[in-house]
Amino acid sequence: MSSTNHLLINSFDRNSGTSHDFGIQIPQIENLKSVRLLSASIPNSLYNVTNKNNKLDFFRGSNLQITVPPGAYSAEEFTNAIKFLMDNLDGVGIYTSSVNEITFKVMIECSLNFVLRTTQTTNSIFYILGYDSSADTASAMTHTANYAVSMHFPQYLLINIGQIGSSHSITSSNVRSNFVVSMTNNSSFVEIFNTNSNYENDTSYSHNSRLNYFNITLKKQNGESADLNGSDWSMLLALEFNNQ
Repeated sequence: MSSTNHLLINSFDRNSGTSHDFGIQIPQIENLKSVRLLSASIPNSLYNVTNKNNKLDFFRGSNLQITVPPGAYSAEEFTNAIKFLMDNLDGVGIYTSSVNEITFKVMIECSLNFVLRTTQTTNSIFYILGYDSSADTASAMTHTANYAVSMHFPQYLLINIGQIGSSHSITSSNVRSNFVVSMTNNSSFVEIFNTNSNYENDTSYSHNSRLNYFNITLKKQNGESADLNGSDWSMLLALEFNNQ
């Protein structure tokens, strides 16, 4: 025989950590059999430009580097920021940065010849801009990206509770998770996941001892933390117990 209780968890109530990586006290539970994610409400306050992908290296007379401030950018906002920063840093060349509406490829131009140092890959901007990193560009006044710009936000977020076994595997990383939530809304909107209208999220589990604390993390598909930049989120769990 088994029975089911519901547990609403809000990251605001955490005892430690941040909204995307926290520890939280829960009512004591025993003989846990399975956990099911019924619903989740997660604000899309993620940044598509972070400290890990915001540096652009180029050469015009000397080696130069710009750093785009982290944030949630559209492609147009991003290319405008690049133009502004390259203009200010160079001081002589006049730059233009834009996205072709047909090919979705970025083009960076200057009134003088310059080189994009695409082989400088540490925290580089070039992947999301669509430039190949196998070799620096030749010296020219115009450089068009090899591939379409990639400014998208994560399509899925992974929820993991450290105290229970992970049931989902990810092809893009070695990360495992208890639950997977699709993110279909644009930046600044709240994503509402509901099992009844989306898909099942179950984790089978067997734990005969007592649990009164959960460590919960939100991650992207590549295993990086899904930093919500301070925004809180919540989820509703169904906890199935073995009756003793």
